[in-house]
Amino acid sequence: MLHDGPLAVFLAQHRAVLNARFAQARHTLPQLDGQVFLQHLRETLAPIADAVAAEASEQFEPALFALYDLSLDLVGKQLLGPMARRQVVNEGWQSLLPRVPQLLGAEPVRVAGAVTNALYNLSRHPSARPAEWLGRMIRLAPACESAVPFLACGQVAAWLAGLARYRESALDVAAGLPPRLAAFVLGLEHELPAEPLANLLDMLREDPWRTPEAALADLIKPGERPRSLDIVAQAGAFRGLGGEFLAPPRVSAHDGRLYVTDGTGDWLLAADVFGTDFIRCAKPRKRATASQSLNHAGVVEWQGQTCAFEELADASSCALLARTLAVTLPTSHRVYLVANR
Repeated sequence: MLHDGPLAVFLAQHRAVLNARFAQARHTLPQLDGQVFLQHLRETLAPIADAVAAEASEQFEPALFALYDLSLDLVGKQLLGPMARRQVVNEGWQSLLPRVPQLLGAEPVRVAGAVTNALYNLSRHPSARPAEWLGRMIRLAPACESAVPFLACGQVAAWLAGLARYRESALDVAAGLPPRLAAFVLGLEHELPAEPLANLLDMLREDPWRTPEAALADLIKPGERPRSLDIVAQAGAFRGLGGEFLAPPRVSAHDGRLYVTDGTGDWLLAADVFGTDFIRCAKPRKRATASQSLNHAGVVEWQGQTCAFEELADASSCALLARTLAVTLPTSHRVYLVANR
């Protein structure tokens, strides 16, 4: 049973209607268990109801009906609640949603659904960090006065938490945020005026291996930050160990993008300082010739610098973008990424 509180009162007042909704959901979702759902109500929805009642009382009932129905669907599909396949979704409902009661009061399904989708999708990508996304959004929540900036910050935060495929769109979204909020979501300590912020975002677009903090340092003191060639990331693994590839892959470049194949499948590799991200794709019609920046001994000559990487000797393939050199080896299921940062 639920203890006294806004949710308990709501359930008592609307018992017949809510029981009918539960029975209808149970008919289409046979995995929906009454005791499991009650536990979700007690542990997760009750604190949210407390927050909405305190901060958005006029919208309490419509919001709770919407969140109850959404809970039925998500718990029944084991996306939320004690039997959830991704526990981080529960953590999002329990730690983030009570911090945005006014947003839930105004748009409960849109806000709660977006948090659910973000955490579920982040948890499915090996290189993503859903806990980092959640922590960033908890810190940002008080600064978001409506669902629109909250959801926009969520898009930027998903990129920063490892979903490199969203890099370009996230930078576009960040450019549309108020400067104070844009600086906050990027993790900068101080707000930037509009023009310096636009310059900083341009620097991030130009160099995927530059962090916002490094871009700010370059903006304040151009040319003073030391840079050097380094292996900045390793992406991919053997499929038998949870990775992508059945055989050691090969890499190529086309139209400013990196493509990877193991002979049985093809992927687009999105990669930057925040993570690496493989996207299944069709084989590109054209493949660029191998880069001449790497020799058989593993020596990289690129952007006016020379550096020897013994681990990259006798590479099976390499491909060059403006800011990234990708290398594969005949004995490895990884793609090695070299950059000047």
